[in-house]
Amino acid sequence: MQADFNGNIGFGGVFKKTKSKNGFSAYETVVPSATKQNQADWKNLYEISATLSLFLEIMNSHLQAEKPTNSNLPQLMVLHLITHRGLHGGSLGGEYGIAFCDRLRKIRKDTKVQCRVLDAMQNGLCRIFNSEPFDHFRFEISEKGGLIIDCPGDACGINPSDWSQISPDRGYKFGCHNVDTPAQQLILLIGLAVLHQEVDKTLHCL
Repeated sequence: MQADFNGNIGFGGVFKKTKSKNGFSAYETVVPSATKQNQADWKNLYEISATLSLFLEIMNSHLQAEKPTNSNLPQLMVLHLITHRGLHGGSLGGEYGIAFCDRLRKIRKDTKVQCRVLDAMQNGLCRIFNSEPFDHFRFEISEKGGLIIDCPGDACGINPSDWSQISPDRGYKFGCHNVDTPAQQLILLIGLAVLHQEVDKTLHCL
């Protein structure tokens, strides 16, 4: 794995360095195709998943160490990924922060947010599989803020780990069900990323 933060990073250098933003190093990657005619790009999907998995674990280790920060921005979510071949090989989970859950309850009926999340996931799936749009997507936020996101697969998606733990002024842990491939993992991450952007925008408007 390349680890020189002055250039591209990740397994196969899948994350390309771009122009820094607000003092932060910035990287981007291309959502690859994984059609049967091009099996090599499954390798690219695994490289993206493995790179994100390792990077997030490094970042999470700093959170666990409770090191001080001069940032006044709330931590919206923590992510953990798994990367291996076979059943549950694309699993993901983590924890949503208090500020994130508070905003979820406020935007739960915002159809524009729902459309942005679903459209982004749909576009990701179409690119990966070079296919027509699927309709097996689900995006729901319960009255208490419980988030469900599903994508095509065998009941594949993310949901709260314990619904009884969801309440105002608290964050909660989430997990997944039957996320077997890096493609499914990436599609769900796309949905979470767009939702994160929407929540982040509302926080900056306060």
